[in-house]
Amino acid sequence: MMTSSPMIRMVPPAPPPAVVRPVEGVVGEIDLERSLFFLKPREEGETPHGVVVDAEQDRVFINQERASLEDLQLNDAVTFKYLSSDGVEFKEIYAVRPE
Repeated sequence: MMTSSPMIRMVPPAPPPAVVRPVEGVVGEIDLERSLFFLKPREEGETPHGVVVDAEQDRVFINQERASLEDLQLNDAVTFKYLSSDGVEFKEIYAVRPE
């Protein structure tokens, strides 16, 4: 008489949690020493989202002209485009401000 052993089912590991990346916002604070800026919270009590800018890889544009983190100003409206080239991820930051 054969006894059946309990069936062991292999469950694949859960995927890593998704990285939340902003797609747009308004500059609320700039920290040049740490190469980052913070977006203003959209809702009361929300934690400001920090955006690190890698000067070697990331690209900043203001009113469609090439710029740098140092050129950003408070209240600039920004949108982000996340890209990859040769396996290296980087972002383009497009800031708009009235001229």
